[in-house]
Amino acid sequence: METTREQALSIYAHIRSAHHQAFVEMDRLKTLVGKELEVGATCDAIGVLKRSEELLKSASYEINQAIKQLSKVACALYLRDGNTGEPVRTEWLTATPDTKSVPTLPKRDKDPEKYAAMAEFFGVPQSAWGVFRPHWPDMKEYITQCEAESKPLPPGIDADTLKTEYVVICRWKKDVEPDTLV
Repeated sequence: METTREQALSIYAHIRSAHHQAFVEMDRLKTLVGKELEVGATCDAIGVLKRSEELLKSASYEINQAIKQLSKVACALYLRDGNTGEPVRTEWLTATPDTKSVPTLPKRDKDPEKYAAMAEFFGVPQSAWGVFRPHWPDMKEYITQCEAESKPLPPGIDADTLKTEYVVICRWKKDVEPDTLV
């Protein structure tokens, strides 16, 4: 039976190979730029490259979705095994599963009272409310910390709208790289 680890390595091997081949092909294309003197062929090349870009974005999206799904499972297994606070050490890497609380922030135009309460809480002068945009990673970290310490959330942020984000931070061991594993 194939494992998720083996499948992930297979995906990496395919992507690494395609990445290398794409760079070789891009170098060849760059040598042709300016030699093609027909506008139609040049536009066709642009169209094909735009479709190539769409494929890459789609693959990136799918990989990100798989990371989210695996992170959720890893966090659940981590809690089940009672490892809270200790990193997970494997022969390849050290991983730290964690969860973050993701707030729904009030919008200035949709809920001005909640937005004003939040801005005031963070000490933003009213003259700057039009440009106030909380730094998203810091806001997630702050809300997560408030929850962990059982502190109240800032005004304007409703606890019922909080979502959980599952995160696994991975640090590769010095002598291990995916390239050496495939």
